[in-house]
Amino acid sequence: MNDKEKWLKEHLAASRVLDVGERQSIDGLNSKAISEADLSSCIDILEVQLSVDALPPLVELMKDSSRQISIRQQAARAIHKIGVDYVRSELENLNTSNSEELRHLAKIALEGSITFCK
Repeated sequence: MNDKEKWLKEHLAASRVLDVGERQSIDGLNSKAISEADLSSCIDILEVQLSVDALPPLVELMKDSSRQISIRQQAARAIHKIGVDYVRSELENLNTSNSEELRHLAKIALEGSITFCK
């Protein structure tokens, strides 16, 4: 675990108040009932805000095979933009997954590549 990953873990454990829009967007990432369009909007908002608080749910969304690949790719690109170093260890573990799709998504998050399409 690198210093940024340790910082994120401590940051997430601390009690703090998030901006209402950021909280709603993070809650949207965790919702199974949200539409794909609304989910995409949540990712956009969090990416623009560079929300490190959104990184763990973005990683989970990226791993969620029940979601459309376009949403999962969007989550991977957002992770890359917000700060891949905060979740690098988890992404490197995903990069060794048995799932080719998940390995490609991890590559997008780690390197910013968007060449994978299904």
